[in-house]
Amino acid sequence: MPETAENTIIDIEAARALAMDALARANAGQEPEPLANAAAPKAKAKKATPVAKSDATSPMIGKTRFVSRSEETSLFDVKLPREDGTFRVIRGSWLAGRTHIEWWVPDDLVDAMRTHFFVRDHRIAED
Repeated sequence: MPETAENTIIDIEAARALAMDALARANAGQEPEPLANAAAPKAKAKKATPVAKSDATSPMIGKTRFVSRSEETSLFDVKLPREDGTFRVIRGSWLAGRTHIEWWVPDDLVDAMRTHFFVRDHRIAED
């Protein structure tokens, strides 16, 4: 098949899907699937990965999860004011599929997060 822009995009999406699958397996403590046994790239690229809510055994005890309500094109952090006049930056992280962002906010900053204009304008929601 001749090389076209469309073929290149499919190959990039297939590679991204394989990389995300390997990362998910590594985070779960599983061995990555060998490339020889990998599923067809087109099938992998089209599968949607459901977003799972954390359970009570989460290492994020003492924190509240906030999630972007719609798909985001780039990762960003949220800057929250503290009572002493300084600021704390809460780093965002991609959810599976790299379409939505999550922020784990410490309990002492949850009220500040709720007043952030992204939350007030419904771009970010408390989970």
